Amino acid sequence: MEILSVMNSVVTRLREQNPEMDVSISSVDTHKYIPQTQQVTVIINYSGSLFAMPESSDALVQQQTLRLTATVIVGKNCDALNALDRIRSALGGLQLPDCDRLLWLEKEINTGESGGFCRYILEMATISRFIAEPVSYTHLTLPTKR
Repeated sequence: MEILSVMNSVVTRLREQNPEMDVSISSVDTHKYIPQTQQVTVIINYSGSLFAMPESSDALVQQQTLRLTATVIVGKNCDALNALDRIRSALGGLQLPDCDRLLWLEKEINTGESGGFCRYILEMATISRFIAEPVSYTHLTLPTKR
């Protein structure tokens, strides 16, 4: 599973459902980000993953819970709330590549106003599987006794 392909799917879905929004992937500090246009700005960010205990002793297979955020940045609070409603509708239940579960919504946070812009964060998650590449020990040599 490639995290960037998951994030690109989220961006593609938002752009298809809401072409009037400026949607991008970024790791910028969304609390300080100032949009360059008057459009509703949505920043998709990878927040990290939680890994469960391995499921097998034969191979390393772990359930991976991916956490994503969509931060809405816009000048007016009512515009932010309307955008948040549209984003929630577009992303909730979305099937993402190589994920075992549909994207679910976890929490919304109003981070307040700064720099003349309202900001809301929608936290989301999905589940995938991490499967470790098999390790080949054929190239290793064992030390010999002297």
